[in-house]
Amino acid sequence: MNFHIGSGDFTSSIKDTRGLQWRTNFARASSLMMMNNMKCVADLLFGGVCHRFPGLKLVSVESGIGFLPSILETFDWQWRNGGITGEHPEYDLLPSEYFRRQIYATFWFERDSAAFGIAQLADNIMYETDFPHPTCQFPGPQTPAQHPSDYVTDVLGHLDDAVVDKLLVENARRVYGLEAPVPLAAAV
Repeated sequence: MNFHIGSGDFTSSIKDTRGLQWRTNFARASSLMMMNNMKCVADLLFGGVCHRFPGLKLVSVESGIGFLPSILETFDWQWRNGGITGEHPEYDLLPSEYFRRQIYATFWFERDSAAFGIAQLADNIMYETDFPHPTCQFPGPQTPAQHPSDYVTDVLGHLDDAVVDKLLVENARRVYGLEAPVPLAAAV
């Protein structure tokens, strides 16, 4: 099951109550929409969805990944600090453990924060281009975006091939139950 950026009520995010003008407010609102996916992940973990449905795979789409290590550390802290297992003894894992077991996220523009997220959660991360949205990874006259292959080379080029393969192919295959492509040599 995928949930997209802006999940939940984001009407207050898109109203320009500050007089920022259209482009500035759009950039602000687009940035803040990712926070709604953080809230959705929290609801899934704290609400017991992952506990009750351990085979369900969930994907936070178009929300980035840089926030994940921080928010999962926060969730685990608050879980322990709040005594959640006293209130819900059936919850047998920490939020970060439930996440690692069955929640995934995608990224397309992050650099330093992507490296941080990938280092900790490579099995739960997938690359996307976000095409054709305004924030997509496609060069244009007013964007800092690179062509997707250039971005992947720049951001992932220093990683082991096995990690890059997870991010670009294997995690998506596993999540969506896709068959492995036939190797070119075998197809000829």
